[in-house]
Amino acid sequence: MFIQVAVPGPFLTPLDYKFVYSEKNILPVVGGRVWINLRNRKLIGIVMSISETSDLDESKVRAITEVVDETPIFSETDMTFLKWAAHYYHEPVGNVMQTAVPKRLRQGEAVKLEGVTAWQLTDEGRGARKQIRDNAHQQIALMEFLQAHPYPVMESVISACLAGWQAPMKRFHQLEWVSKTTLKCLHAWQPAEQERHAFNDEQQAAIDAVLASDGFRPFLLEGVTGSGKTETYLGMIEAVIAQGKQALVLVPEIGLTPQTVARFEGFLEQPVAVMHSGLTDKERHCAWYMVQSGEVKVLLGTRSAVFTPFADLGLCILDEEHDLSFKQQDNFRYSARDCLVRRAQLENVPVVLGSATPSLETLYNALSDRYGYLKLTQRAGGAALPNISLMDVRGDDSLQTQAGVSAGLRELIAEHLANDGQVLLFLNRRGYAPVLMCHDCGWQAACPSCDANMTYHHQFRELRCHHCGYQQKAPVNCPNCGSEHFAKIGQGTEQLEQVMQHLFPEETLLRVDRDTTRNKGQMEAVTKQARAGEARILIGTQMLAKGHHFPKVTLVALLDIDQGLFSCDFRAAERMAQLVIQVAGRSGRAQKQGQVVIQTYHPDHPLLETLVTEGYDAFARQALEGRRLAELPPYSFQIMLRAESIDPHSAWQFLLDIQSALYQQAEPAQVAQASLEALGPVSAPMLRKQGRFRYQLLLQANQRGILHHWLGSLESRIYAHPLSQKVRWSIDVDPQEMA
Repeated sequence: MFIQVAVPGPFLTPLDYKFVYSEKNILPVVGGRVWINLRNRKLIGIVMSISETSDLDESKVRAITEVVDETPIFSETDMTFLKWAAHYYHEPVGNVMQTAVPKRLRQGEAVKLEGVTAWQLTDEGRGARKQIRDNAHQQIALMEFLQAHPYPVMESVISACLAGWQAPMKRFHQLEWVSKTTLKCLHAWQPAEQERHAFNDEQQAAIDAVLASDGFRPFLLEGVTGSGKTETYLGMIEAVIAQGKQALVLVPEIGLTPQTVARFEGFLEQPVAVMHSGLTDKERHCAWYMVQSGEVKVLLGTRSAVFTPFADLGLCILDEEHDLSFKQQDNFRYSARDCLVRRAQLENVPVVLGSATPSLETLYNALSDRYGYLKLTQRAGGAALPNISLMDVRGDDSLQTQAGVSAGLRELIAEHLANDGQVLLFLNRRGYAPVLMCHDCGWQAACPSCDANMTYHHQFRELRCHHCGYQQKAPVNCPNCGSEHFAKIGQGTEQLEQVMQHLFPEETLLRVDRDTTRNKGQMEAVTKQARAGEARILIGTQMLAKGHHFPKVTLVALLDIDQGLFSCDFRAAERMAQLVIQVAGRSGRAQKQGQVVIQTYHPDHPLLETLVTEGYDAFARQALEGRRLAELPPYSFQIMLRAESIDPHSAWQFLLDIQSALYQQAEPAQVAQASLEALGPVSAPMLRKQGRFRYQLLLQANQRGILHHWLGSLESRIYAHPLSQKVRWSIDVDPQEMA
C-alpha cells in the first residue's frame, strides 16, 4: 500500500511512502496523521490519498514510521477545501495542512483532550487580601482579578488581562489561597443575564434573508457604524444553533476581547470556543477539538480559524470584512475572507461579510448580484450619525508648533469640552516625530538597515525604526557636525499628547498606541478608561478606530490623512476612506450629536469631497469607476512575486528570469485573450528593508483562470531556479499591499 503524504517544506505535491501491514499497526486513513522520516527528521504528515502503486521505484520508497489516527481528523470536504487553498495560492500543500493543524497535533498528541488548567480562589484566599503588602502590586492585581472572577479562570484569560501573574499565583498556591483545577476544553462559562433588544426592521430583514437561503449564498451586510451588526449576527447564529448546526465567526485581532466573548455567550446562553494567537498551545488544541467533535456550536476566531474542521457547519460570518488583518502577509499568504467564501461554497452554507466600509471587491460582487446585498442604515438606540466636515488648514502657521492642531480645531475642542463632551484626536503615527534632523548641517537619523528615517521617541530618548525594529539612543550631538541643535520634523502621537496637555492643562488625557499598550492587559485597561469617560481627551492611532464603543465622544478629529490621497498603492484612497468612516463612527454613539472634522491641505480633492458630502457608498462607486477605467482589481486579477536578497543583484535577476520564462511559454492567443502582463521587475517602494534589497514582479490579467495557469505551469521551474535558495521569495495571490 502506497500513501501520498503532505509534509511541510517546498514540495508542490505530496510525497510517496509505503505502508507495511502488521497486526500491531492500525490502517492509515485519508485525512489522518502519520509519522514519517524526512531528511533525518521525524515529522507528522497528513495522508492525502492511498494507492496500490507508485510512480517511483518501489525499492526506494521509504515506509512510514507509525500511523497516528484510526479515524480522519479532516473530513472529505475539509480536504477538498485545503487542497483548493494550496492550488489557488500556489503554496506547497504540506504548508497549508500545517496551518490547519494545532501545534500539539503536529507533535503527535491525541486528538481528544480532557481539559485545560484553570485557577480559582479558595475560601481562605477570599479573605487574604489584607495579608498582602501594599507595595506587592502584582500580588494585589492578581488577587483583585480573582476576586472579580469567582469561578475557575483559564490561564490564557488571566494572561490577556495581567502581566507577570505566574510568580504571585505560585505563591498563592503554596499558601493555599488558590486551587488549581482542570476545565473541560473551554474557559469557564457562567450563565449571565443580558439585556436583549428587539431587532429593528432592517436587522430582522437581514436575519430572515440569510436564514431563507437554500444552501450556499454569500451576503454583504453593509451597516453604518453603531447599527447593531453584531446583534444581527447573533440573531442569525441563534437560529442556526436551534437547527443543531454550528457557526464560524471570524473577527479582526483587535476586536477579539473577553468582552466580545462574554457578549456572545450572554446572548446565546451557551459557551463559545475561541481561537486566536493569545492562547496557549493546549488551549488552542482544546478549542479545535471541541469544534471538530461538535461539542461546541460557535467558534469565534481570527483569520487562521478559517481552517478549523467542524462537525456540522451551518453558517459562516466575517466581521469587518475590509480589514487588512484578514490577509496573511508572510509565509502562506492567504486571504481569510476569500477562503471563507470558498469554504462556505464547499460546505453549501450561507456566508455573511459585514462592514460599514466594504472593500471595493466585495462591493463590486454585491452590485453585480453575485452576493446578496443587505443594509443597516439606522444606528442602534436612535443615535444620529455624526456630521462630517473638512477643515482647510492651508496657510495656518501654527500647525508646526502645535503638533498639527489647527487654530480652528483648538476652538472646537474647547467648545466640546465645555459642553461636557469627550474628544478623540486621530493621528496614525506613533512616536514624537518621524524625522530627527540637525538644524545646522541637515543630517537626518536614517535607519542603517532600511531606506527610511527613524522615528524619535521623546519619552525614551530613543530613535526607532518602525519597519525593522532597530533602535538606538538619540544622539546628544550631531554625528556629522557636532551641533547640539536638532529639529524634530513632523508629528506623532507622543508630541500631540504633549501639546494637548499644554493647551488644556486641566483636562485628563489618554494616549492609545502600540507604545502605551505593549504589555498584556494594557489595551483592555485603557479602552475601559475611555469608555467610562475618565479621560476627556483621547489620542490614538488606528488601534482606536475599530470596534470600540465610546458613548461620551462627541468630537472626532483626523489630523493627517492626506497621504492616502497620493500614494503609489492604488488602494491607498480606499484605505483612507475606510479609516475616516471607521474613526468617525466613534462619535455620537449615544444621545449627544457627534461631530467629525478632517484637517486637510486638499479640501477640493474630488474623492475627499464625495466622501464627506455623499458618504462612503458614493465614494466607493466613484472609486470603482476609476478602477474600471484603469483595468485594476476587481476588473482584473493580480499575482505579486516578491524577492529580496542581501546583495542588490540576485533578487532582481531571479525575478527577471521568471518574467522571461513566462513570456517564452505564453501562447500569443492567450496573451491577447486575457491581456496577460508581467510588469517588472521593479524595486519595492522601500528598496532596502532589514538589510535586504527588495524587488517585485506583478502578473496581471482580466481572466483569473488563465493567470493562475500561466504561473502554475512555471512553478516547478521557480523552485528549481539556481537562485531560489539564495534569495527569499514569495507568491502573493490577490495582493492587498503594493509595498
